[in-house]
Amino acid sequence: MAETSVGGTTFSPQLLFDVPTRRLGWEYVYDGPPRPSPLADGQPRWSDPPPYDDAWVPGARLLARTHDPGRNAGRVVAVVLLVVALVVLLLVGRAGVWALLVAAVAGAAAVPLWRWVRAPERAVDERLRRERVDHDRWVRDYRSSFQTAVADWQQAVRDHQRAEIARQDADRWYPVVPPAIGDAVDVFGGDPEGWAAFLATFGSGVLADGAGILVLDLTRDGVADDLLGMAADAAVPVALVALPDQLSRSDPLAGLPPDAVVEVLTGALGAGRDGDHRGQEERDTDADLLAALVRCLDGAVSLPRLAAAARVLAGRQDGGLLTGAEVGRLVEEMDHAMRFPAARDRLGAIRVALDLLAGDTPPVPDVQPLLPSAAPGLALVETGGPNDRRKDLLDRLLVQVLERALLDRFPTGWRSTVVLAGADGLGLEALERLARQARRSEVQLVRLFRHLRDGTERLLGAGAAATVVMRLANAQEAALAAEFIGRGHRFQLAQRTREVTRSLGDSSGGGRSSEDSAAEGRSVTGRRPGRQVAVSGTRGASTGRSESWSRSVTDAWSESSGEQRVYEYEVEPTTIQQLPGATFALVTGGERRVVFADANPAIVAFPKVAREPLDATTAPLALPSPSA
Repeated sequence: MAETSVGGTTFSPQLLFDVPTRRLGWEYVYDGPPRPSPLADGQPRWSDPPPYDDAWVPGARLLARTHDPGRNAGRVVAVVLLVVALVVLLLVGRAGVWALLVAAVAGAAAVPLWRWVRAPERAVDERLRRERVDHDRWVRDYRSSFQTAVADWQQAVRDHQRAEIARQDADRWYPVVPPAIGDAVDVFGGDPEGWAAFLATFGSGVLADGAGILVLDLTRDGVADDLLGMAADAAVPVALVALPDQLSRSDPLAGLPPDAVVEVLTGALGAGRDGDHRGQEERDTDADLLAALVRCLDGAVSLPRLAAAARVLAGRQDGGLLTGAEVGRLVEEMDHAMRFPAARDRLGAIRVALDLLAGDTPPVPDVQPLLPSAAPGLALVETGGPNDRRKDLLDRLLVQVLERALLDRFPTGWRSTVVLAGADGLGLEALERLARQARRSEVQLVRLFRHLRDGTERLLGAGAAATVVMRLANAQEAALAAEFIGRGHRFQLAQRTREVTRSLGDSSGGGRSSEDSAAEGRSVTGRRPGRQVAVSGTRGASTGRSESWSRSVTDAWSESSGEQRVYEYEVEPTTIQQLPGATFALVTGGERRVVFADANPAIVAFPKVAREPLDATTAPLALPSPSA
């Protein structure tokens, strides 16, 4: 498929037809630039473990030596035995075998005795050895735990970075889907370029879904031309009817029964008329006169023949379009109609209107219905021409014909979507009836209004499942749209305070005390007078030891914020006035949600475009998308 250009962007329209998703546009979701990890500044810090404190050893050894007097005596005995053994060995040459035996016995007795005496001190040494081993093991565990903490911190930072990269690589554009089939979509505001983009995006999604779409373009701006060209390039069946040029071959009344012709023309002539008592009387008179015209005609009723009948009824020439019998019946009806002044007044208005609708183009024998029923595909009906009055009548007649077709539920396989572009001047009553009938017939009706005034503001949210607000340059219209989108209470951040505190502390202490005191005395009281001997003695030893070590690292983080409650627009009027051409705000029914989206069809060629819509339960209120 050849490339096309929409809004200054060149892309392949085939991309639109490759995604079978009904869409109104795409919403742009951007969650901000890459964020640094909150743990980036929390790297574990190394602090040297304290050395082993052996200040307790001297006191423990002193206590081991002095706490048991028996062992102290054994120490003396062992020393004496060793000395004896040494002396005997020195004299072994002179003392003979008995001296060797005595030395061996003394040495053998001194060794276990010395071991028994040294047992408490050896216990102190064993304790010192064990505690040093435990301290070394604790230091290794401390170092290992620090390395594990560093590795965990690095992994957490890497995981955050990977998550941020994945978030940046995620889809940015998500399709905004229309409501279900049978629910209406009303579009307010915008310009021809924006409408063309909207129809190209929406219509291509409908066609890609395998359904058909009917577009009534009443704008004179060719807002559906882009969609028509893309559908033709994609080999989608298309049908184009341009009015009033093709009225001779595509008559709006072709295929309608007589009663439907009367209803359709009565509605077209009375569209926009006040619904008071006088307006209803005029409608009744129009219906009677049109019914009389239809009764007088034989065979199929067409606009040129009906206009000729109205001229005959008003006393003018038919132009050769009627038979003699038809003219005779009309002359008889003329005598009856001219008796009533109201009928004479309305007959003139009907004749003028039918002449404008029929024009001066002679009909052809094989007249086709105005609304083609072939599906799937695109059917486009455009109205234009230099005569504004004729165009207005054609527009209103098209709406009536469409309503009647919906009432008859169309032939099997009829298009599921109808777009009415330029619906501002069609009359509120006719538009409301059309919307009700479309809902009953399970046909999705999309109405596009240039302005939000002259009564169209009454249609905001009136039975529409979705409302699309495009750019409204007028301040009053933008204010109405902003009011419809709604106001809400918000808590606005007023101030924020953040405090970070880090403290690091070390403390260690130790103490040792030892005391050794000895006293000896004896007291003897004899029988002899004047003589007294007193001996008293105490012996004791004490030692004390205390030590402590602690290390603390404290991180404190606190943040406080203050908010105030405000009541303001969800979307400001100035935002609506400044929306780009294809950007719109979508207000959904049911669970009310406001979404900003862009209908530029070239977005489908952008990177990071999702095929499925964003989950509405998690989607935030989006901001207007960047310019596509």
